[in-house]
Amino acid sequence: MKPIKNPNSKPDTNKKTPKKRLGGRSARIREAVFQAVLELLNEKGYDALSISEVAKKAEVHETSIYRRWESKSNLVIQAVMEKSNQEIPIPNTGALRMDLLELLKYASDYLQSADGNSVIQMAVMTMGNEEMALSKHSFWKEKNVHLSIIFERAVTRGEIHANLDWSLLIELLLGPLYFRKIMSEKELNEEMITFIVDTALHGIEI
Repeated sequence: MKPIKNPNSKPDTNKKTPKKRLGGRSARIREAVFQAVLELLNEKGYDALSISEVAKKAEVHETSIYRRWESKSNLVIQAVMEKSNQEIPIPNTGALRMDLLELLKYASDYLQSADGNSVIQMAVMTMGNEEMALSKHSFWKEKNVHLSIIFERAVTRGEIHANLDWSLLIELLLGPLYFRKIMSEKELNEEMITFIVDTALHGIEI
């Protein structure tokens, strides 16, 4: 027997509405598209990569890609940024020197991977490309914000001054890794990483 409804009863305002599931279709599209970009970047390089190929490989419509990323350069940079943040996490050891040693270890491992090698080739081959220059500038600006927390923590611990130019210090730390990878093609090893960090923090004794 069904319960009899009271005509004077008020609706149950405490009844919970189902929550939307986080991620969903947009997250799946983003993941599939970024994975397709990285694979095609490894296979073909930046110049030969096309939005239509990315769409086909990711099994999405081209319009879905253009609606979210507008251009090839923006799409590639966003895919590279996400992969970079995954492969180069923010260390939190409790000491600046150890944080920087871990950061450079993550960075050197990434640069020596297939994805990292593709990123370096893309950066070199697109020099002079105005559209890519804007996207690379955006990439580096976002990367600085991502890494700045290392130095903010160090300021709080009293290890460095608050007026330190963190952006320049990041270039000083990461620059030698890119130089060795591109110019000398020597191995990025632990000895080099330790030398870079200690030189950046304490200078060279002469």
